[in-house]
Amino acid sequence: MPGAETDIPAETGAADIGSESTYDGAALEEPAADVASGSDMDAGEAGETSAPGEETGTSDDAAPESSWADEGDASDLALDGAPDAADDASLVEAETPVVEGGSEESSPSPGDAAPLAKEAAPDVAAPSSDAEPDGGASCLVPAGAPTCVPHGPCATRADIAIRKVLDASSPVVRIAVDPTSHDIHYMDLAGDIFRLQGDQGVLAHSGVDVAGGGVAEGMAFGPDGTLYVVANVTNGVTFQAIIRAGVPDGAGGRTWSTLATTDPIPESNTAFDHHYNGIAASPDGQYVFVNAGSRTDHGELQEVEGMFPGMREVPLTSAIFRIPAAASGTVLVNDESALVSGGYLFADGFRNAFDPEFSPSGVLMAGDNGPDADYPEELNIIRQGAHYGFPWRLSDIDNPQRSPTYDPASDRLLTPGFFGVDQGFYVNDPTFPAPPAVTFVDPLRNVGPDGVVFRDPTTGLERNAASEGHTLGTFTPHRVPVGLAFDRGGVLCGDLAGSLFVLSFGADTPTTLSDAGRDLMAIHFIGDNEITSSRLVSGFVGPVDEVLVGDKLYVVDLDLYADVPSSIWEIALPRVP
Repeated sequence: MPGAETDIPAETGAADIGSESTYDGAALEEPAADVASGSDMDAGEAGETSAPGEETGTSDDAAPESSWADEGDASDLALDGAPDAADDASLVEAETPVVEGGSEESSPSPGDAAPLAKEAAPDVAAPSSDAEPDGGASCLVPAGAPTCVPHGPCATRADIAIRKVLDASSPVVRIAVDPTSHDIHYMDLAGDIFRLQGDQGVLAHSGVDVAGGGVAEGMAFGPDGTLYVVANVTNGVTFQAIIRAGVPDGAGGRTWSTLATTDPIPESNTAFDHHYNGIAASPDGQYVFVNAGSRTDHGELQEVEGMFPGMREVPLTSAIFRIPAAASGTVLVNDESALVSGGYLFADGFRNAFDPEFSPSGVLMAGDNGPDADYPEELNIIRQGAHYGFPWRLSDIDNPQRSPTYDPASDRLLTPGFFGVDQGFYVNDPTFPAPPAVTFVDPLRNVGPDGVVFRDPTTGLERNAASEGHTLGTFTPHRVPVGLAFDRGGVLCGDLAGSLFVLSFGADTPTTLSDAGRDLMAIHFIGDNEITSSRLVSGFVGPVDEVLVGDKLYVVDLDLYADVPSSIWEIALPRVP
């Protein structure tokens, strides 16, 4: 799950967040007034091409540096080319009588690992809109539902309506729409998958069949309606990931099989065991892409009382793997050379890219949750063969433990209360490994205006990059970006047309920064490597996933510590007439 920072118990499938500790005035960059769209870098050659602000990891002798560079190409993310799913979820008669939900609130309404061809993404302009904010005169604005719900989420503008769809009796972690039936499905940690029918959830698939006895953390549909699920099975001090596929059987059910499993992976027995979670199916249906979270907070030693001497990350962690959708019983071995030669290792250097998602133009993107220190959370364009820095680089800042002079006592980015800080995991570490001889890819730069708060490394005081005329890479520390959803069919109107929507799960540990997240933001792309982020809805408890169906976002709000562990909200947005 996202946002560890001691937020969700690891045994239930928890995820983490980001840390760092060497900001410097150079860490902030003025937003580009005019950025050319397009990039000459091939999708598979990020490790071979230098760009301003990238770093080739060759030495640990120098003190850490901050580098705020352009990498990737946000202009590849044109959001206006693919058809959307149906405007509304079809209501299909259930075969299974298990039903949950029904809000009490009144409401109006995804073998052989043949390598992918390394093709340059199309050079197209990022989406833009000249429409007026708040919908504009030509937009259809939702009516009949409030913009704020008492003791619940609240919209920041009058052209957004919010209603609760249902309360779930189990911890729901994923929601997705079947592209063939247009039915919305959601999944809990047990692997039970429900079909949303009106304002009720009807059990469609039992976790016994789906998760293979594991904790289910990832779910995605392929373009043919195949349903892919990621689960994790813990065996003492190790765990194994299982990737399952449910193929429609033509009679309303699915035939389930195991695409792949992993070798046993050593646990760290900390909140930083992120396990395998997010999964995305390629637009052509040939591959699935699975996130393998880290087992450490920031690359520190996690030896489990001497059981795993010298262990930090291993080949099967902190990466995104690509598995053929036609695979059957594939085993991912804990050997980097075998993962590379087999075509399974797609991209490396992530702490926890909890929610990979393809844009309408076929570009893979993901957020990445930062560590327990106050480092920015990332949004990345994922390129084949690229390395995104973890654990040597956190956001676009060098991990301070690379410096032989690092003194945690003077590190102003360490905030008490966070597990990794309180447990003393930030130390002067002469054995910290040298970085690989590759060019690290830095995250997208964020212009704001929202989600760009950071902590000054010299004073320890809060600052706001947008109000100072700078950019941040990418979001406020501890926001935990999850739940990417694109406006695929040009359904939305005004300033929300062509948007990417991103949720903030937030940290379980209360942050002392004013921007705690737990909200919904709209993202737009500026040229090659910059974005804007604007808050639309705040007041969630732990929004973990979302799906956009027509002009409505369905958001899963998770609270493992409540009597009602999860709710699903419908966020109605302004749409074209």
